[in-house]
Amino acid sequence: LADALDDIIPICVFGNYSAGKSTFINALIGQEILPSGGDPVTAKAFKIQNYDKADAATIKFKHWDGLVELSFTGSEYKVVEGNTDDEMLKELNGILSELEEATMTKMLSAALKFINEYEKKDATSTEIGNMIELYVPFSKTGVLGQSCNKFVIFDTPGSNTATNDGHIEVLKEALEGFSNGIPVWVSQYEAIDTMDNEALCNNILSIDALDKRFTMIVLNKADGSDLPEKGF
Repeated sequence: LADALDDIIPICVFGNYSAGKSTFINALIGQEILPSGGDPVTAKAFKIQNYDKADAATIKFKHWDGLVELSFTGSEYKVVEGNTDDEMLKELNGILSELEEATMTKMLSAALKFINEYEKKDATSTEIGNMIELYVPFSKTGVLGQSCNKFVIFDTPGSNTATNDGHIEVLKEALEGFSNGIPVWVSQYEAIDTMDNEALCNNILSIDALDKRFTMIVLNKADGSDLPEKGF
């Protein structure tokens, strides 16, 4: 009964690095917020929820053992929770204050890029928690923003990157309490039949909260692939 009454639909987006997951999620949200690129860019797992305020957003994550909460309203940004004297937050504040265009979307994108890449400077330490929570208004021009349903999106690091260690367990923990989740597998056409993708699918689809009967396959860059005219 609890499962039937749950009105939140989790969408789990997975695939190898550079498959186009972050770009795909940006299209769902309707805003260029998540960092994307040809190199492995998603080092952390993201939990993205629709915010009920059109001009506000929030980022939450763990830094060492403490919770950090950043609030964005219009072109303004503030630290709601966390030590403002922390070196990481000071560096982030400097980056945001130097933005030429201080819109909420630009500030969110810059903040997420900074947080996501922060540990690359010192790979020997793990300062940032494995899950970053983002509350952002889904654009009415985006696919999900036009729906009356409530969605929460989970973005995962590329399965064949070193940063993916342990992220399946983090994802399982984050999906506890959810049911009827929709797995969305993003892949390029040429990479579908690979061992990396097979191993990833087996791991992801074993999570109880996801209903693999509803798995969606997104073929990125399929328009540029040499596909048979009436095939596939």
